[in-house]
Amino acid sequence: MIKEGDVIYNVIAYEPEHDNNRNGPTETKIAEVVLKTDLYTSTWADESLFFRHKDVNLDRKYWSRGLKRLGEDFVFSRKDIWGTEVNDFWPTNRAAAKETFMAQMEEYDCPFAWLIGMF
Repeated sequence: MIKEGDVIYNVIAYEPEHDNNRNGPTETKIAEVVLKTDLYTSTWADESLFFRHKDVNLDRKYWSRGLKRLGEDFVFSRKDIWGTEVNDFWPTNRAAAKETFMAQMEEYDCPFAWLIGMF
């Protein structure tokens, strides 16, 4: 069983080789997703819960010129607003948690919108 305090994801920033990064691709660990409670499995999640990455175009202004020219990022049709702070909340009431989850999926189509500061 995966317990409270366990790291379930290591978040890695990847930079491919380009003219400003001639030493080859780099991978840098930038965060960990740590459980606040024990993790339980569910048939519904195994069969119905899927994750999708969001558009990175708003991050392009922070990229080096060489990285921008690569054009290797995926392009999505939705425009998203990325926050810079993580909201450290999740409702403890089951009905409120379901309502929050459904609202963020409706607005952002992302189960982690609250985690990355979008919701």
